[in-house]
Amino acid sequence: MKTGVQSYNYLEEYIDSVRAQGRYAFTLEELKDKLDVTDKAILQNLYRLKVKNKIVQIQRKFFRTLIHHLFQHFQFGKMLREKFL
Repeated sequence: MKTGVQSYNYLEEYIDSVRAQGRYAFTLEELKDKLDVTDKAILQNLYRLKVKNKIVQIQRKFFRTLIHHLFQHFQFGKMLREKFL
């Protein structure tokens, strides 16, 4: 069992490092290999990031990061469509 001590934002920090490499997707297996935390902790943190709209789950074990300014743009477009259409 993994029991390493990491900061609260360990997953967000890892996602930032993935983005710094020019990538915008990652797998669950990749997280399990790279992070020294339990599987349950990873899944809970992924859920938290999905709720905050920082990532999207594409397939069962495949995730995509969202670029914040694009997310805001899409949310604004959705609001306009709902209001005027």
